[in-house]
Amino acid sequence: MQTINFYFDEYRPKPLSFDTKFAALLLATVTIALLFFGFFQSQQVKQLNQLLLQKKASVTKSQSDLIELQKKLKVDESIIEIDEIIRKKQSTLNSYRKILAQVGISQQEQFTYSEILQQLADHPSDSVWLTQISINLQQLSLYGSALEPKSVPDYIEQLNSGKALTRQFDKLEVVRDQQNDRFVNFSLLNGKVSHAR
Repeated sequence: MQTINFYFDEYRPKPLSFDTKFAALLLATVTIALLFFGFFQSQQVKQLNQLLLQKKASVTKSQSDLIELQKKLKVDESIIEIDEIIRKKQSTLNSYRKILAQVGISQQEQFTYSEILQQLADHPSDSVWLTQISINLQQLSLYGSALEPKSVPDYIEQLNSGKALTRQFDKLEVVRDQQNDRFVNFSLLNGKVSHAR
């Protein structure tokens, strides 16, 4: 059996020692690792900066769009307010027109029903006859028939010779009679007393 004496110098553990080459290699390795790490970090920072710029641009565009929408909303609100003002003014104007119309009627020369009917009777026509007479607030509407369309304007011209019948009519309608096409039906609507007599 062989015994070993650990106290001999050849068997004692020797302290670790680093030579210059190993130190240089270690330093180079650490330096390269730091360079790679720094490059990787700089790339990440660059990407984050680009992303931040994109987000800023998106926020700026959103703010610009919001400002445009706010301006448009203000314009729309102004249009609505203007429309409401116009509507109120038109309502007031229509009220004034109604009042002025009533005042104008009261200031016009008034004719009795008998005067109007008498003057209508004073203008007989062989080719025109009346079927309905309507008098409302001194407005005269006449409905009748005629043998031919050209007889209607001649009849209106005859009516203008009567003081109570000198009127400015709003509408004249002449249509062929549906039951008898030999006749035409006419209507003179809302005849107001004319000031030029």
